[in-house]
Amino acid sequence: PEVIMKIERGDKMTTGERLYHERKQSKLTLEKISEIIGVSYQAYRKIEKDICYPSIETLKAIAKMYNLSTDYILCLTDDKRKYW
Repeated sequence: PEVIMKIERGDKMTTGERLYHERKQSKLTLEKISEIIGVSYQAYRKIEKDICYPSIETLKAIAKMYNLSTDYILCLTDDKRKYW
């Protein structure tokens, strides 16, 4: 039999929720962010809705734009500081 592990989310935000929060704080539209990072409006919207994860290149562009660590964006830490 297969063993399925359930991961408890707790109060942590998802990648999409973190990006939505950052976008709202920056007062930028989906269209503007999509233009800045070089992806389509639909692609960025899917990332914010947690339908898919960003590619490595998109992740780097998002981190640079918001001045965040990629680990924070991917919910590996709650520390927003960039490491590079």
